[in-house]
Formats: sequence, C-alpha cells, structure tokens
Amino acid sequence: MGSSTDGQQASSVSKLADECLSRASEWLAKACWAELGAKASFADFEARLYAIANEAARRQIEARLQQIEDGHTEQVLVAGKRYRRHECGKSMPYHSLVGTVHVRRSTYREIGVRNGPTVVPLDLAAGLIHWSTPALAYSAAHGYSAGPMRHYEVQMKAAHRAVPPRATLERLALSVGGCAAQDVRTIEPSLRASETLPPNAHALAVSLDRTAVAMAEERPPGTPPNSRRKPRSAPYQREPPEPIDVNWRMIYVGTVSVVDSDGEVITTRKYHATPEEETDEIMARMMADVAHCRATKLLPVAVVQDGAPEMWNVVRAALRANGVRKWTEVIDRYHVNERLAAALELIERDGKERRQRLEKWGEQLDRSPRAIYRIAKWIETKWRAMPRESHKAQQLDGHVGYISGYASKMNYAAYRRAGLPIGSGAVEGACKSLVGFRAKRSGQRWKQDGLTAALTLRSLEQSGRLASFWQFFAKRFSADIRAL
Repeated sequence: MGSSTDGQQASSVSKLADECLSRASEWLAKACWAELGAKASFADFEARLYAIANEAARRQIEARLQQIEDGHTEQVLVAGKRYRRHECGKSMPYHSLVGTVHVRRSTYREIGVRNGPTVVPLDLAAGLIHWSTPALAYSAAHGYSAGPMRHYEVQMKAAHRAVPPRATLERLALSVGGCAAQDVRTIEPSLRASETLPPNAHALAVSLDRTAVAMAEERPPGTPPNSRRKPRSAPYQREPPEPIDVNWRMIYVGTVSVVDSDGEVITTRKYHATPEEETDEIMARMMADVAHCRATKLLPVAVVQDGAPEMWNVVRAALRANGVRKWTEVIDRYHVNERLAAALELIERDGKERRQRLEKWGEQLDRSPRAIYRIAKWIETKWRAMPRESHKAQQLDGHVGYISGYASKMNYAAYRRAGLPIGSGAVEGACKSLVGFRAKRSGQRWKQDGLTAALTLRSLEQSGRLASFWQFFAKRFSADIRAL
C-alpha cells in the first residue's frame, strides 16, 4: 500500500513538472521570436533561446539565494555555536554557469567572543563555494583537471554558457583544487569503502615511475639567471614581478591496477607526488587500495616497473610495511625489448639479421622461462669478444649488466601463464595522461600551489573518483543553519 502511494505521488509530481516545463518552454520561445522576428534563421533562434534560458535560470538562482538569505533571523546557530548578525544588507556578486547574480546578504559574528570569527549563513546554507554556485565550482574543477582555464572558458562559451571572466575562473579553480588537495586523504577511505572489486578481477599490478615538470622558482637575491633570457623591450606597467628561474623537478607517479586473467587492465587508480612531497605519502594511499581489494579477494600482487633500483626499494618497503608478504616482480617488457634492440645495434651490422633475431628472442621469451638467460649469455659472449677499450664494448657493458642483473624479473612465459601483466603501460600512460598532457604543455611552468591543485583534481578524474569525491568534498562548504 505504501509503495503504491509513493508511486502515485512520484507520477503526480512528474506530471506537474512536465506541465510547468511545457508552459515555460512556450514562453521562452515567444520571447525569442519577439526579439528576432519571424524571418530569423534556426541558428539565430537556437543561440538566442540558450541566452534567454540562461537569463531565466540566472534570475531564478538569484531569487532563490535571496529567499534563503531573507529567511535568516537576527541570531543563528551554526555547528553548535551562536552567531549574531554583524554586517547586513550588502549586495554581493556570486558567479554561476548562467551569469553573475547579486544577493543582499549579511555576515554573522560569534556571540560572546570579542572580535570573534564571522560566517556567512547564506554561503553555508546554499553550499556556495568561493563566491560560486556548486554547479559552476564542480564544472570549473573538471575544466581545471583537463587543461588551462582559457580552454575551459572558450569551451563553455561555445556551449552558450555565461561563465565569469578567466581571471575569476582561475582563482576559483585554484582555490577548489587547493582545498581538494587538503581533503583528498581524509575522503579517500570513504571512496574506497563504496568501491567494489570487478567480478573478473584476477590480480593487482602496482607500479611507480617519475617524470619531470618545469617549476617556476624564486631566484635568490644577487644570483644570475640559470639560463639565457631575452631582454624585455617594453617597460612594466605595474611593479615588476620577482625574478624567477625555471627548474625541472621530478614528480612521482604511482598506479594500482586491477587486471583480468589475461593480464589486461580493468581499472586503474592514479596517484602523484609533487616535487615538495615524498613518495611515502602516495605509497600509503596506493597500499590502502591494495588492502581494500585484497580484503574482498586475496588477489596476487605484481610489481611491474622499469629497472630504476630506487623505485623498487620504495615499493618493496611499502608492501612489507603493509603486510604483503609475497609478490611477483616484473621488469616492463617494453624496456627489455628496447635494451635487447640497443644491444643488437652494437653487435650485428645487418639490419635484417637484427630484426629476425629480435623477433626470435621475443618468441622465446613468451615460451621459455630460461630464454632470458640464454639471450644474456649470447650477448655477454659477443661483448667479451670485443676490445675492452672500444666505445661499443663500453656501451654494451651497460646492457649486459642490466639484462643479467634483472634476468630473474624477466620470466615472461611464467607471468603470462599466471595471468599477470608484463608491461608497465598503466604507469607509463599515467605519466603522460596524468602529468604530461596537463602539466607539460608548451611554455608551461608551475608554482607549487597551482601544480598541486591541478594534479589533485586530475588524478581524481583520471581515477574515476571525482564525482564521488565531490559528494563528500562539497560538505566542507555547507552547514545546517538554525534560527534562534
């Protein structure tokens, strides 16, 4: 009986909403024709309809915010504390996707505290975020995760949205990203708790890598520039900025991937550590993903990376510290193929012979667990036959050391049979998609705050978590306001 009543109410509301929308759409169309005339093209009609709809929505947003503000009494209770109206009646601008709205709103000061903190009940009641509506803040966060805000501004204008100027969007995105960076570590456990393991999950792949980003850093007083600069021809209209140097700094990128029985990636969580951060922090977050997945199903763990020893040491220590006693270590197959090809370049002159041998080695590596040892022995024999002081011998020495030293991690035949991945494509791709495409565009240089804000939002988006993260994050900017 209860379910039937609920269904009837939902149907009634839906029908009423549909009737209202029909009337509203008719009035919007009439407003368009009244401005354009009957001879207007469809393109003109469409563009004008969007503009009028934006204005209609802007007025309703403005009216609703004013209604919320006017409902506040002289004294209010916020998070258990009493506040009294402090400054009243100021008209303040707030930004939205459909234009700027102006609301006469008051600030409130905590009662009983001399020069105590002030709050804006309107902002907390409506969930306004840094002078913006929730929808604009969320949209700007997506835009900042994707690229420069000038691109976002152009895209939104092309979509017939009335967003604020770029400088305002930049400030909004930077503020939202900075707050997200502060909150992400406390919100992530809630996100993991709501995530389920794919039914075809077979194993976990953990990887760590790094890439460089150009950082704009203050130049110490009296220090010459670290690179040649083109002299500025035009004088500064304002006070000249502080001198900076552009230095390339390393960013660590980590991934935790769930793979199927063919070793193919199903889903990946991506993490980063900016130049001022340590790897311990992202490793702790990555290990939390590993623990969450293995709590559902005790999946085998594979560490798939290139040969940098410091990366292996960091991951091993993190796994041990988090109770993982057994894992499989895999050197990325692509890096091994590059090494073998480079070694053959130094040994074999004939290009056709090189290609055939490299192809044969690939087949052997896929079939035989001992293949890499036979390959390493063949290369070492060729190396020993070379004059020790020759340039080729010195180059080949590095390849011999690499292949021999990591041979135990190149048992690709066994990895394939076990359904484990043999390539570090997830982390290599993350270096490009997470950092490269966002932070290494032509001419880009970053300060720490901007880089942290952009990459925090991008890592959440690339990990498929931004929407669920926002549900928790938006609560930071809202509170229950009660009248006294």
